[in-house]
Amino acid sequence: MNTQAPPIAPVPREPFVIEQEAAKFLKVSVRTLQRWRTEPPAGGGPRFYKLGRKRVAYRLSDLSAWAEGRAFESTSAFDAA
Repeated sequence: MNTQAPPIAPVPREPFVIEQEAAKFLKVSVRTLQRWRTEPPAGGGPRFYKLGRKRVAYRLSDLSAWAEGRAFESTSAFDAA
């Protein structure tokens, strides 16, 4: 009788994208992304990763989730938030 648990397959990780790709995805400038990291907009900016001293990266799923969290049905709904 084999009592060992079957090996767990590694979970594939979504690749990182660099600032330029993240900015293009959100249709904003790289400078806007940089500003959002130091001066986040109301509700916060998109999640980012520091990979080393200067390298910053994003995951597209984090960018999508952030953008979806900023969806409103009307300008009055936005103003109320």
